Amino acid sequence: MGRHRVLISAHRCNSADAVREAYRVGADYAEFDVRRAGDGTIVVGHDPVALADQAHRLDDVLAAVAESGLGAHVDLKGRDAETWAEELAERCALVLDLDRVVFTTGRQPAAAKLAAWAARQQTAPMVGLTLGQSTKNLRLPAAVRARVGELYPNRRWVESGAGVLVAHHVLARIRLLRWANRREVRVLVWTVDHPRVVRAALRDPRVWMVTTNHPATAVAARERISS
Repeated sequence: MGRHRVLISAHRCNSADAVREAYRVGADYAEFDVRRAGDGTIVVGHDPVALADQAHRLDDVLAAVAESGLGAHVDLKGRDAETWAEELAERCALVLDLDRVVFTTGRQPAAAKLAAWAARQQTAPMVGLTLGQSTKNLRLPAAVRARVGELYPNRRWVESGAGVLVAHHVLARIRLLRWANRREVRVLVWTVDHPRVVRAALRDPRVWMVTTNHPATAVAARERISS
């Protein structure tokens, strides 16, 4: 039996140049953030923008991913993600190999929309539910409830229809890797940057993929582990 090989997703490939750099360093997937701009256009960008010309064009990034042959890790941002999730999926389907697409979102309704859409496709992409997002704008009791709910995600998981658990690396180590392993659920761990955390994740047979800001370092670490 071959050694387990964790896939590496290059974080924030929010431009065609960044996608090409991810390919150059040997990443398996390019992660990019998608949201709706204030003018209604679906764009690539991590932070909110008012106008489409303030962000990178989705078509340009999709074309770069298709040309590179990388997998696409498409992260949906914004509280309105469920309203445009299917439109985004259709645009991805026109360009990308859906067998190598994973949609991720912290919005449970958006994950459910994507899962329902994927079920209707002949070739289905993966859909991931993201856990571990920021609680900095919540009061302490609400923040504690949010974290406990993420560590015990049964209800959200079932209602989301997702097939991949997308876990912050701290929550993954505390409980979610064990939770997912018992259910035979794939785990995508984010955002893995510290060398010690990278090495631990790459050696863990419960991890399917890691997202990192340092894909070249992660690729080199994976090669050392495999040798």
